[in-house]
Amino acid sequence: MAWIKRVGFGLVCLYLGLLAVLYVVQRDIQYPLDPVRLDPKEAGVLAAEEITLQLDDGTVVIAWRAQSRKGKPTILYFHGNAGSLQHRAHRFVEFTNAGYGLMALSYPGYGGSQGTPSEKSIMEAAFLAYDQLRIEGIQPDRIVIYGNSLGSGVSVQVASQRLVGGLILEAAYFSIVDVVQDNFPVFPIALLLKDQFRSDLWAGKISSPTLMIHGRQDRTIPHISGEKLSRMIRSLTRFVSIENGGHNNLWELGARQEIATFLSERE
Repeated sequence: MAWIKRVGFGLVCLYLGLLAVLYVVQRDIQYPLDPVRLDPKEAGVLAAEEITLQLDDGTVVIAWRAQSRKGKPTILYFHGNAGSLQHRAHRFVEFTNAGYGLMALSYPGYGGSQGTPSEKSIMEAAFLAYDQLRIEGIQPDRIVIYGNSLGSGVSVQVASQRLVGGLILEAAYFSIVDVVQDNFPVFPIALLLKDQFRSDLWAGKISSPTLMIHGRQDRTIPHISGEKLSRMIRSLTRFVSIENGGHNNLWELGARQEIATFLSERE
């Protein structure tokens, strides 16, 4: 009987140790950033230039900014959790070649931006990027927010608290808690997770036309998580499921065309 108690005690210690490790390193896992700074023109986005924005605590973040052609809206782009802006350059080239304006934010700690990423710092930078567009004189109905993966949660919060002309959510989630709990079912993720990005708490406040795109084979953010979120957005225009789509290949499997159509409807 004593050995059973020892084994049980050992398992409890192991479990608590894993909890402690997860708590300490969670942001390193959540934000696998690329800190390398690259000028947009070096990345091939010839129409864009780098601008800087300063957060309340003095942290300076960068964004890639391109002006729109007459009659075209500006895309406020919030990227996923990995890499940096340069890894989305091919998308930005297509947007700017089509005449759309661009404001692509590099989150705190990511390529060229100071600070460290957290939900608080990312959201402060995101609202600052939106406000910069308004300061430049761009009307709310000429701003289309585009959020991919992690950026979908950023986009939901901004679109629920600011007026915009449209919202695009690619591989969106109900909440980060919802996604992580699926991967770590034995841990109390809601109690552990610092940056929860509770899109479910904000989605009901969105009033702009919204396009959602999700891959049915997405192993990073399950299709069902995006579906649950879609049911909370009353202004949803379309929810597009891509049958063979995973997490990172939606652009090549039809998302590009869906997005082009949605953007053309905002002109």
